[in-house]
Amino acid sequence: MKNKLYPQQTEVYQFLVEYIDKYQHSPSRQEIAQKLEKHVSTIKEHLRILKLKGYIDWEQGGKRNIIIVGQSPPKCPPIPNDFWKDVDEKDYSLYFFIRNYIAEHQQSPTIKELMEGLKIKSSNTVQKQLRRLKKSGYIDWLDNKRRSITVLK
Repeated sequence: MKNKLYPQQTEVYQFLVEYIDKYQHSPSRQEIAQKLEKHVSTIKEHLRILKLKGYIDWEQGGKRNIIIVGQSPPKCPPIPNDFWKDVDEKDYSLYFFIRNYIAEHQQSPTIKELMEGLKIKSSNTVQKQLRRLKKSGYIDWLDNKRRSITVLK
């Protein structure tokens, strides 16, 4: 059984659960602090306690690496029947890599991870494919935010 949470810890935990459910990746510590109107050092302490109490965990390195313990990985929407009319085979590979990565890691991949995973040498190639998938409505992301790709359909 997990240890009881105090009200401020509950507030941080609830925010994490709702944010990860909505965006399929965790918020940065700065985003948590801004949303809850608290100092980043206070948020870091709450996160440390939540981890000690077994509510969350995180992978080393990276900013969007918080995982809710015991929560199933985000479920990607089913693949649409008309998928092939908007994308080519390379886009298809990228799309499925992103879906699988999010399901396994509970966060979206970085451009570098996409390049390594798909053995693509140019970040520009990956970015063009990402823009095509976004234009087709299959994915979206937050500008200037790492690990913010979301599978839409």
